[in-house]
Amino acid sequence: MKTGDSEHTFRDLSVLFVDDEECISLSIVSVLKRRFGNVYLARDGQAGCDLFKKHQPDFVLTDILMPIMNGIEMIRCIREVSLDVPVIVMTALNEEPYLEETQKLNIQGYLLKPIDKVEFTELINNIAADLLKLKK
Repeated sequence: MKTGDSEHTFRDLSVLFVDDEECISLSIVSVLKRRFGNVYLARDGQAGCDLFKKHQPDFVLTDILMPIMNGIEMIRCIREVSLDVPVIVMTALNEEPYLEETQKLNIQGYLLKPIDKVEFTELINNIAADLLKLKK
């Protein structure tokens, strides 16, 4: 793979995407399915936590404000299973308490909506490349 390629594929990796907004989910999941072998989708934090426990994907992308269980609670749930799985938060919330709370939960990225395509692609490609190095 060339470093400049915009369509890296990481077929040996799986990802969990959690967001309750259908239009965002459809576009992000479409991008993820082109790159990753398995993409799991949940519409709320509880479903996301359950899917994580069942499939233990290689990394997680999540919103914060969702029904049933919010993204911060879901990350806490995931951290009970895995302290090391990379987590990226994608949210419209640019408020200090949310930033601080997610940093305490050892996340790898905090992307503000609307998502910048270049920033998003660069972040997931970097995380995926690092994960593949660890798997070797």
